[in-house]
Amino acid sequence: MKIGDIVSHDKYGRGTIKLVIKKPDGLYFRVDFGFAKITVPAKDLCIEGKGYSPEPEKPTEVGGKDVEQPSSLPTFPPPNQANLEARQGINALKLGQILEAQVHTLSVGIEALEDKFKEVVDKAARSEPAFLLIEGAWGSGKTHALTLLQALARKRGFASAAIIMDGHSASLSKPMELMGEVTNALQFPTAKNVEGLAAWLREAMRQKKMRELRVKGAPLIGEALESLFPGTMDDPEASQVVEDYFSLILSTSQAKYKLSRLNFPAPGLPTLKASRVAERPQAFRELLANWAHFAKVMGATGLLIIFDELDVEYAYTAWRTQYCAQLRERRHYLLSEFKNLRGAPLAVAFASVPGLALSSNDTENDAIEHLGQVYGSRLTQVTVPIPSQEQMQELFRRIFECYNLAYESSPIVLPESERLLLFKKIWDHYTRNPNPVPRRFVRLSLEVFDLLCTGPKQRIKEILEAL
Repeated sequence: MKIGDIVSHDKYGRGTIKLVIKKPDGLYFRVDFGFAKITVPAKDLCIEGKGYSPEPEKPTEVGGKDVEQPSSLPTFPPPNQANLEARQGINALKLGQILEAQVHTLSVGIEALEDKFKEVVDKAARSEPAFLLIEGAWGSGKTHALTLLQALARKRGFASAAIIMDGHSASLSKPMELMGEVTNALQFPTAKNVEGLAAWLREAMRQKKMRELRVKGAPLIGEALESLFPGTMDDPEASQVVEDYFSLILSTSQAKYKLSRLNFPAPGLPTLKASRVAERPQAFRELLANWAHFAKVMGATGLLIIFDELDVEYAYTAWRTQYCAQLRERRHYLLSEFKNLRGAPLAVAFASVPGLALSSNDTENDAIEHLGQVYGSRLTQVTVPIPSQEQMQELFRRIFECYNLAYESSPIVLPESERLLLFKKIWDHYTRNPNPVPRRFVRLSLEVFDLLCTGPKQRIKEILEAL
């Protein structure tokens, strides 16, 4: 046994040999068992796996004392920031996501989408509320398109919030709960090194923006901040109460009570949360407009709200029951209320899978048909395009380069001819699938790269034969 070998112990479990020690009474090993490094006699260990050691290790004896020998395990330089970002991007691709910082680098065939997105963002920047619907099959790139939209909006200085709809905790049928999700997800531009809702509310109070908020379209937020006792937002507990109040987690009476107990009375807090079901769509619309104007007053260009996985929301309420019929009716009222938004720097984007309706008359259960019916010509509708073979080849090259940057210490070395042959094999395998969508192609490519990165160099032949 030598340094790096994996051994097992009846009492301590599995570990790795770190030191070889020779004492007058026999041979000992210092073993790292994960929870501690323990010196144990060789006779109590059972070897499980050979460690990496190009040269045999010799026990060391110096007066019967432990002497540490340098490990012969391979070492690699620590990854730099570019390596770490590339690794994060590769892991995101494996999960069907993409990092905002890499969305342009790892995108192909997006020119038409970008033009539509820029139109929507420009319209919202002019304080004309814009509505966008992105449709596409599972794995076709809806999340990719939404990330691209967010990147464009952030570049223009927009605040944003992205909500994953599930029909239960986040649902258009439950306006007040949904507004709480929107408020919690708000992300403001970080040019002022201020992050989080509480920090931006504190910044608004510090700059004495309350009157400007009341005048410029955010009267509820302005009145609420004006009613707070000086220093409220500087106290951690009181600040959390205020954030919960704006997130609709606490009612107005609960917030007043908690603040008074913390010696920060706020008797003039306005009511944000509508209690009656019939009043909630209008309350949601007013609060959404308030947050859009708040973002602009605080230096942002506007506000982008994204409702993703809308098909899940509609599927949740598709049952032929009285309860689901009520949920569908509430959702329709809320979406219709959005049309009354005027003069707000706001863009609202939806994303859904097409073809959910069971019949031509079943539009209320199909997100795409229903949104088109509600918004008509005010809705900008785009379909995520499926890249061509040439575009996929370019995407394959970019992912390959990103993968090698992520694992720069052990890159995949392939001649151009072999890489082209590998792409063709992956492309043929991909197109044979009954549902060939880009997500499958990307995942298959990454699986192949993993095999090439961790296996012997000659594995490329085995992979090409398997494909």
